[in-house]
Amino acid sequence: ALEIVARTLGQITPRERPQPDRLPLDAPRFLVPQGSPEAKIELGRPGDPAGVMIAIPGADEWNTGAMAHMTIIARALQGTLNQRCTVDRSLAQRVFVQHAPGAGVPGSGLLAVWGICEPGLASLLADEINANLDRMIAEGPNAVELEAARAAALDELDQFFADTRYWARVLSDRTFRVRPLDEPRRLRELIEATPARIAGATLAGLAAQAPRIRIISTPPAPR
Repeated sequence: ALEIVARTLGQITPRERPQPDRLPLDAPRFLVPQGSPEAKIELGRPGDPAGVMIAIPGADEWNTGAMAHMTIIARALQGTLNQRCTVDRSLAQRVFVQHAPGAGVPGSGLLAVWGICEPGLASLLADEINANLDRMIAEGPNAVELEAARAAALDELDQFFADTRYWARVLSDRTFRVRPLDEPRRLRELIEATPARIAGATLAGLAAQAPRIRIISTPPAPR
C-alpha cells in the first residue's frame, strides 16, 4: 500500500518521526483541570429531559493492549447499563458508553457514559452508573458481560476498519507516527483473548489517574 501511495502521490524526504514517548515541546501531557470534577448545570428549556455524564481517563490510541481492554469494558458497560438503567429500573430513556482514545497528546483518552432521563431521576441515574462502573473497576466484567462485549466489540471493529477513512488516516499519520498496518488484526486478537481480570485491571489503573467527572444537566423549572 505504501509503495502505491509513494508512486502515485510522491514521497516525503525521510526524516525522524516523533513517537508517543518522544513528543516535541517536552512531551506534553493532558492536564487535569483544578477544582471539583462534579457539576450541576441548568440547560435547555422547561420540559426538556435531563442529562448525565460520568467520565474517567481512557487509553491512548497507540497502546494497542489498553485499547483492546477498554473496548471490551465500554461494550460490557453498555450492555449492563442498558439493562439496569433502561429496563430493570426505568431510570433512563437512553444510555450511551464511548471510549475515545487519546490521540496526539498522551493521557487525553476518555471513557464516558451519557444518560438521558427525566429531571427527577438524574441523581439516581448518576448513582446507578457510578455503582456499575465501581463494580467493573473492582471485579472486571463477569462471564456473561465478557461474552456479549466481545461479540459487540468485534462487530464494531469490523465495521470501523472496513471504512476507507481509517486507512486514509493511517497513511497520512505516517508522516508523524508509524502506525503498524496490521493493527486491526492485533486488536482483534487481543479482544478475543483478553480475560476479564486483565481488562478490569487496565480500567482500574486508568481510573486512578484522575478524579471521576460527574455532570448533571437539568432544564429550568416551568414559570
